[in-house]
Amino acid sequence: MEGRTVLPAPRIALGLGLVSLAVCAGSFLGQYSKLVLEHDNVFGLVPLLHVDSEGNLPAWLSSAMLLGVAALAALTASAAGRRGDRLARYWWVLACIFLFLSLDEVSEAHEQLIHPLRYALDLSGAFYWSWVIVGLAVVPAVGLAFIPFLRALPRRTTVLLVVAGGVYVAGALGLEMASGYYYSNRWERDLGYQLITTVEELLEMQGTVLFLYGVLDHMRRESVEARVTVAR
Repeated sequence: MEGRTVLPAPRIALGLGLVSLAVCAGSFLGQYSKLVLEHDNVFGLVPLLHVDSEGNLPAWLSSAMLLGVAALAALTASAAGRRGDRLARYWWVLACIFLFLSLDEVSEAHEQLIHPLRYALDLSGAFYWSWVIVGLAVVPAVGLAFIPFLRALPRRTTVLLVVAGGVYVAGALGLEMASGYYYSNRWERDLGYQLITTVEELLEMQGTVLFLYGVLDHMRRESVEARVTVAR
């Protein structure tokens, strides 16, 4: 017995975008409650929604969305491989990248680089969160390696993926450097710092949503289907 469900890309993207916005707004309001009104729990909502903490709702939401992109990229890669499309290998690499990002979101493995690099290179200011040096080296390298892939894709898909990547990197690297500069000059996680980290997380989430929309839109246009068959 087979069932077919068409995933409405715009509705999915809009829904996830609004949820991400609500979570980030809730995080900032929670930090305002903690730092200004001196209510640091509010029925557990403050730690639950804090985007700069681990193992809570924003972390799991980001991880789940990144995993969703990885799964969709893998489905697209599989379909491209069956057609003998040379782009299949790029889709597989993209799936692996997003799988890594999803796992890193909940484990924060990249943060293990901060202390060794900071003390080895005596970093401060915008490079206080020193893992960004690795990011600044990796992102351009990946971008250059994917130029043939982007050129071969339909223009609409290329634009969506490039915009999504730009938004994501602006948060993950740009705002991360801004928060490092702010913190290393004030040594305080005050409301200004919380605003920067909230916008950072919002850009990462919205970038992920755009990636999700871009891949879903591409799958629809290329008639890529994922079928689940239940046999009795």
